[in-house]
Amino acid sequence: MAAELEWMKVGQPYTAAEFRRDYSACDKTGKLEECLRNRGWVSVTVPSAPKQTTPDIRAPGGGTLGSGGRRY
Repeated sequence: MAAELEWMKVGQPYTAAEFRRDYSACDKTGKLEECLRNRGWVSVTVPSAPKQTTPDIRAPGGGTLGSGGRRY
């Protein structure tokens, strides 16, 4: 499975409409990534690991507290 990419321009302003226009034009070339790079876009790999939404709760003494305050 290929890594998912996001695109941005470094050091210059751009709009979503500009990206969509360039993406659409480059998609037709068969060389999407090369074409976008030639237009000044830089690819950024999207992290694949999900972000942790809640921190672990550590009990005094190093244990982890589960529901109801019980140690596991």
